[in-house]
Amino acid sequence: MELPYRRSEERFAILAPGVLISESGEEIGCRVLEMSLLGAKVDFAMPPGRWRLRAEGETLETETIWSFADNSALRFVKMSGEQRGRLIARLYVTNRTPPFIIRYLLLTHRVLQRLVHPYRLCLVLE
Repeated sequence: MELPYRRSEERFAILAPGVLISESGEEIGCRVLEMSLLGAKVDFAMPPGRWRLRAEGETLETETIWSFADNSALRFVKMSGEQRGRLIARLYVTNRTPPFIIRYLLLTHRVLQRLVHPYRLCLVLE
């Protein structure tokens, strides 16, 4: 049985080329490292403000949440229902990479199994 959690916060490794578009129209190339329904993480140090992110065939309005070293986190703003639907399809239907939370939960489950049932591991190895 799967434990409930907020799916909007699931982050997926995307590793796709992208373009950041400033309010003045200047375009800057970047790489989208992670994406969720709420926002994205890019490998570009961005100043605070509103930007548009063009990646995976979609242009989304964003605002900078934080920027540290060469990475920045962006929050999607003013996303239409159609854009959200396409993003859901991209992340959950066509994406073959499991979200970070699932990988973390699987790893935690395996570790806890070994701690709680160490004799089971011994029986399997014998």
